[in-house]
Amino acid sequence: MLYANQDGFHKVEAEELSVMTFLLNRVFTLLLLLSAAFASSVSHAADVMSVEAFQYPAWLDSQGQTEPLRPGDAVRIGDNVRTGAGGKVWLTMADGARVKLGENASLSLERGAVEQKPAAAPAASTPEPASAQAQSRPVQFLRGAFNVVEGAFRYTSAKLETVWERQVDIGLGSVATIGIRGTDLWGQVGSDDQFVVLLEGDINVTPADGSAPTNMNKPLEIYKAQNNQKSTVDMAAVQALAPETELDFGTGVISLDGSQRLQLASYTQQRGANALVNRLATEGLAADVESATVNGQTWHRVVVTQLDSYGDARALAQRLPQDDAIGSPWVR
Repeated sequence: MLYANQDGFHKVEAEELSVMTFLLNRVFTLLLLLSAAFASSVSHAADVMSVEAFQYPAWLDSQGQTEPLRPGDAVRIGDNVRTGAGGKVWLTMADGARVKLGENASLSLERGAVEQKPAAAPAASTPEPASAQAQSRPVQFLRGAFNVVEGAFRYTSAKLETVWERQVDIGLGSVATIGIRGTDLWGQVGSDDQFVVLLEGDINVTPADGSAPTNMNKPLEIYKAQNNQKSTVDMAAVQALAPETELDFGTGVISLDGSQRLQLASYTQQRGANALVNRLATEGLAADVESATVNGQTWHRVVVTQLDSYGDARALAQRLPQDDAIGSPWVR
C-alpha cells in the first residue's frame, strides 16, 4: 500500500498497516468511552431519595410491587412511600435534605436527577486563592419533585456546601406546589385541610387552579389551600404539630445505623418461616429467614434486623401480637 507525504510516496508494509489500524481502533474506542463518561457525569438519573429510618408499618410501592420498607431502600421516580397507623418514615435526598412523613401518610416521587456542572476555570495569569478553590469545583445540581398525597410531612434542607444547588418542588396533594429554596417547613394534606407552615427560609406556593403564587419568607407564616391565603401561626401551635413527624426512638425504630436484632420465631420447616415473613410484609414489617443447624437439626429463624437500639428491639417485641406464629420474641 502507498501513502503520500511531503517527500513523495512511500510503501507501507502489511505489518505496519496492521499496527496503524490497531492503534486507530484503540483511539476510537477510548474516545467513545470518554464521551459516555462525560455525558453521564453532566446529567444522570440518580437515587435522589432513600430511606434513612422508620417505624412500622411502612411500605414501598415500586413498579407494581409492594414491599415493606428497609433502611437504605432507594425511592425512584414513580415510587410511592406509605405509612400505616403508628408508622413514620425519614427519607434522605441526594443533597442531604431530610423529608419526614407521619402516620397514615403517602408520598410519591415524580421526578429527580442529579446534574454535574463543570466549574469555570480560574484565569491562568492569576493564582487561585484558597477561597476560590471550592468555587472552582464541579457543582452538583439536584432537580426533584415529590407529591405528598396524604398525611403530615416536614422538609428540612441541609446546609449546602458550594458544590450543591437544588431545584425541588413539593406537591401539596392536588391543590398546590411548593417551590423550595434553603428551607425548613411543616405541612399536612388531609381530605379537607391542606396547609404548610414556613419555619425558616423562602418558598413560593403555586395553586393548581392557576392563581398567582404566594411568597412566604417569614418564619411561622402559614398558607391554607382552602382559601388560598397566608397568615401567621404561633410557635405553640407548631410545637404541638411537630411530634407527628418525629420518630419515636425507643419504640421500635429501624434505621441505617441500627445493629440490634429481634428473633420472632424458629421453625423446623422453612415453609412456616416463609409464611410468617410474608404475613409480616403485608403488615408493613420486613423480616428475614436465617437457617442454622444445631445438634443435627436445621432451624429456620425469622428475624428483624437493624433496630436502632436495644430499647427499640424490646419495644417492637411488645408491639407485635403474641400469637402461635410469633411466640416469644427475644433480642439477639
